[in-house]
Amino acid sequence: MILQSLTKTLGQSVYNQIKTAIINSEFRPGQRLYEKEMARIFDVSITPVREAFLRLQADEYITIDSHRKAAVKPITLQEMKEIFEVLANLDAMAAGLVVNIIDSEHILEIENLLDRMEKASKPCFATDYLSLSMEMQHKIWESLPNKILWKALHFAYDQLLRYNYVLYIAFQDPEILRKSFEEHVNIVQTLKNKDKQRLPQLVKIHWNQAIQNLQLKNKNRHAFGANTDSDAGL
Repeated sequence: MILQSLTKTLGQSVYNQIKTAIINSEFRPGQRLYEKEMARIFDVSITPVREAFLRLQADEYITIDSHRKAAVKPITLQEMKEIFEVLANLDAMAAGLVVNIIDSEHILEIENLLDRMEKASKPCFATDYLSLSMEMQHKIWESLPNKILWKALHFAYDQLLRYNYVLYIAFQDPEILRKSFEEHVNIVQTLKNKDKQRLPQLVKIHWNQAIQNLQLKNKNRHAFGANTDSDAGL
């Protein structure tokens, strides 16, 4: 039992490290991942690597074919659109639930994040801006009474993290940054006003605008590092 628990702990550690590497684009879309190489990198046996690979496949970070060849899952504009559509609807539902129960302490923390986002709303600080936006999103979700919805939101958002590089490229555009910040200001103000009707609408508009920005940027193939059609791997 002790050895089994140790293997599971090692598998969790390898899973976390590979997932982080994929999110940070250290392992790029389509890149092959070899069990022996991963075992050498993380100084573990093959067993926890295989366990990590199975979890990463289940969470859609990698693919494993019939010959057990593993690779980082390619990212596509179509999949990204689907993730944004799911987030738009789930987040709008969450906004409707949170608006009447979020406390003043949470709102103050959200306003502080908004102040920091304003200072970071410049292309040279795009990475910081995206991190703060993510932090604000999670801070709002903390007040969710529906834990199933909370888990669904986090799973969908987790999928979006694989597109961090693409998002970063889009937010190099000053106009996109400006509009994004204005949307956040409107959302926070509406949350403070406890406007249950308007808040879900603004949240949906925010997500829909984000995917439109990415589609616009996709016309510039160099921004995505791709030479393929919009539905192919970016």
